[in-house]
Amino acid sequence: EEQPRRVDPTHGLPAEDVDGRAREVAAFEKDLGLWRNELEAIRAGIELLDESRSQWKGRGPQADPRGAVFEAWLAMNEAMADFMSVRFRRDDSKWRLFQLAFIVANIPAFATRIPEFKHKYQEKRDDAVTLLYFATGGGKSEAFFGLLVFTLLLDRLRGKKTGVTAMLRYPLRLLTIQQAQRCSRVLAHAELVRRRS
Repeated sequence: EEQPRRVDPTHGLPAEDVDGRAREVAAFEKDLGLWRNELEAIRAGIELLDESRSQWKGRGPQADPRGAVFEAWLAMNEAMADFMSVRFRRDDSKWRLFQLAFIVANIPAFATRIPEFKHKYQEKRDDAVTLLYFATGGGKSEAFFGLLVFTLLLDRLRGKKTGVTAMLRYPLRLLTIQQAQRCSRVLAHAELVRRRS
């Protein structure tokens, strides 16, 4: 594995600014640790998908509950591709890297609800709140909707029939209306995929 190039967080600060240099080094080390945690969450999500894929037996209900994670992953991608091809121009209807990373990093938090994957649960990783920040129009909603659809489908595949899977709250009325409309379209596409399975 290639090691990242080490940067000097004190670059540009005068040598006599000892406190400023120490503050920048501490902030850099903290950020580096958070990036490592995120990388580990992505790796764990990929490993869960890979193990689930090995147990997956084609479309529909899975004989082995571990196959449900991969089934939900495939169905989520199909639903989101359908939604994005309608919402965006054809060349803009693909996942962006940060969207996939966000979804994959959060898979362990939901997959470990399945008893066969419970041993992979890590409290620090799976009980954490993730803040997804990106510029307006960058695709945050689609990343969130993708994870929402994955979770809803996984819940159905693991036998959940009733109850709350997710709560959505938006701080502005206009944003609430717009996002609710987009969310309902996403969920309609997910339901069509679920019915085809």
